[in-house]
Amino acid sequence: MKLKAVLIGLVMALAGCATPLTIAGSGIKVTHNPEEVSGCRYIQSITTIGHFAVGGVSESRLSATNLAKNKAAELGGNILCVRSMTTSPSLATTLCADVYCTTQ
Repeated sequence: MKLKAVLIGLVMALAGCATPLTIAGSGIKVTHNPEEVSGCRYIQSITTIGHFAVGGVSESRLSATNLAKNKAAELGGNILCVRSMTTSPSLATTLCADVYCTTQ
């Protein structure tokens, strides 16, 4: 009985879901086109890692994107220019991006 409870707890802990997007993070625009940030102020490069979840690769990619958007907002940016997004065999997704702020 105790083993069953431990296994259920372990499965629930590992299941997880995508990293939640903060209110500030939801205002971040994402682009893959460097031309869209040509007139913007560069803030910083960031790397985030979204780990495997029940949803598989799509959840891992969503987690990495949400982490990046949340971080961009924390840094005072409002646009994220994604340079690369790769998913490993373990289904962890690494996102590398530059954070910018529009000059308007």
